[in-house]
Amino acid sequence: MGRKWGQHFLVDKKALQTIASAIQLWGKDYEYLLEIGGGEGALTEYLYRINPEKLIVIEIDPQFYELLRSKYPKAKIVNGDALKIDWETLVPEEQQFGIVGNLAYDIANGVVWKMLETKDRVPEAVLMMQREVAVRLLSVGQRTTNWLSVILHLFYKVSRVLDVPPKAFKPPPEVWGTVLRMERLPQPLLNIDIYHARKILTQAFAQRRKQLKNTLKPYANQLPPEVLHKRPEQLSLEEWISVLQAILTKNQT
Repeated sequence: MGRKWGQHFLVDKKALQTIASAIQLWGKDYEYLLEIGGGEGALTEYLYRINPEKLIVIEIDPQFYELLRSKYPKAKIVNGDALKIDWETLVPEEQQFGIVGNLAYDIANGVVWKMLETKDRVPEAVLMMQREVAVRLLSVGQRTTNWLSVILHLFYKVSRVLDVPPKAFKPPPEVWGTVLRMERLPQPLLNIDIYHARKILTQAFAQRRKQLKNTLKPYANQLPPEVLHKRPEQLSLEEWISVLQAILTKNQT
């Protein structure tokens, strides 16, 4: 069970407790918590003890879904693909909700993007992912920076909670995992349409070694002069804010 979805189940009790403890705003800033990928219920067990009736678990594997339903009857267990389900329909209308999960490594970026699409209702997320992916999401202005990390940092404070070795999982993966905590900022650093921002950023990062004067050539006359000769990975978050603000403000209709 579980292997065809690339799942590696976290079994280390200390790591599980650390993840549960990193969820700081549940019951304060929001009532409902959405767990992505309950699996065998190792993390669900800790969350269920906190507030079972406000816990929602999405599990793609039908057999694990049935297992979770029998073990945690007070929680809402949903069988389906977390990237395809509309999260907002699982929570009472207009209610805020948090997100937690030990993510299958191939869906981490998709989950973070979906969180950004739902950002007005998600104050907090605590997510385990492949360490390489986590490093990208933590960084802006470094070689590992990508389009998603820039948008994420406009709306969330991102921090590293824990690095987890392969032996903490069943079966052990070939890489380390990292737990990130993301807390929504009181006000976005730049309140922009994330779809427009994604279009510009993916264009810039598609050819990482080229300077912005080339990758963003259609907008070159709108860019701040100090960034024209920089590659996308060299820009600080503040510089990206200036770039996005200049382009999107100029091209609003």
